[in-house]
Amino acid sequence: MSQQANEAMAERLIDLYNTDVHAMIDQCYPDDLRIKVNGVLAITDRDKFHKVESEVLGIAPDRRAAITRLLHTGDDTVTAEGTCTFTDTESGSTRRTYWCSIWTITDGLVTSDSTYLDASVWTAAGSGSTQPPGAGRARHSDSPGLTAAPAPPPAP
Repeated sequence: MSQQANEAMAERLIDLYNTDVHAMIDQCYPDDLRIKVNGVLAITDRDKFHKVESEVLGIAPDRRAAITRLLHTGDDTVTAEGTCTFTDTESGSTRRTYWCSIWTITDGLVTSDSTYLDASVWTAAGSGSTQPPGAGRARHSDSPGLTAAPAPPPAP
């Protein structure tokens, strides 16, 4: 795909993330997706992706992501830096985190998504949990498509 087409896909993905995350999953990712939120979880199953995003919406229904910088790193790869803000439903405080995603785009779909973020911003938001949404629920063999890494240590 052209850099222009990849940039349009990145903008569409973020627009859908902010307006209809389930449409984002269905329209921007193939069935054989590969997603890693490094240090937090990995997803290879669309249904699990829907479940994780539903959990996130439960604790941050007003979340909004924005791309602050977009880099083309090859014919099929885009690196996006951005911010995400949301209101913690438990405390009412506004939280902000920075993220960076490396998206491989094949035939107009994100086939690989490797995201880096500060998971401590999400940890315990609205749920009293010590793990980010989706983490820790897939340590059992009955959860194909989702694996969780240990939660990061608390911020100093």
